[in-house]
Amino acid sequence: MVKSIEDYRWSSYWLNVRKKKSVLVDRDENLVFQGLGSDGQERIKVYKNLVGVALAEDELKEIHISTRKGNNYLSEKFREQINALLPNKRRRGRPRKTRKM
Repeated sequence: MVKSIEDYRWSSYWLNVRKKKSVLVDRDENLVFQGLGSDGQERIKVYKNLVGVALAEDELKEIHISTRKGNNYLSEKFREQINALLPNKRRRGRPRKTRKM
């Protein structure tokens, strides 16, 4: 799509590095962003480093597949966590009738 996250029009990158202001995004309420450092400058530095890390080829492939199919992308770790929390899927079709005695 773009060579750099900075070039993607709909990215929140510029909001997080404080180059743009937004009435929709409040960085002070973003707990993940707040957890990146003890002050604003440290958070911005850590954030820039995080978005600058290249994705592994297999992870990038999964993201592309998810985007084309319109599915949510889930990391393997998150997928395992969700599967552990959710009950097993039901079988397809109508549930079996229970016999009345």
